[in-house]
Amino acid sequence: MLIFRALTNVRGAMDLRSGTLVLFWQWKEASCLTQHIYAFRIHHTTDNIPVEVVTEDFMEQMTESLKSNKLEIQAMTPGLWGDKGDYGTRIRFRFREGAVPFLIGPKNRTAHFWTGQGNTKRP
Repeated sequence: MLIFRALTNVRGAMDLRSGTLVLFWQWKEASCLTQHIYAFRIHHTTDNIPVEVVTEDFMEQMTESLKSNKLEIQAMTPGLWGDKGDYGTRIRFRFREGAVPFLIGPKNRTAHFWTGQGNTKRP
């Protein structure tokens, strides 16, 4: 931390021999209140069940497990992701007021959920 205080007004340094420019930025060790995660197999383009039904079912079934970590799902939108254009779902999570944010990983999400007429989905 002392190095950053010493270089408070310095934004970068140039090595003239190699032509390398190093930019300085103080890293904040805090997770964001809003995080976006791409999940796959929540919905497929060939599914008989509409994406709106799947989204509602997923959000409803995740609500209880997210409460313990003061999290909520703000939105779920279908879309293409990655170089291959894989069809997935972008989930926007938000920490509630008073929560200490952490990096959301796969273990924080459900392993399976039910949608439509009791069809099991495994994201």
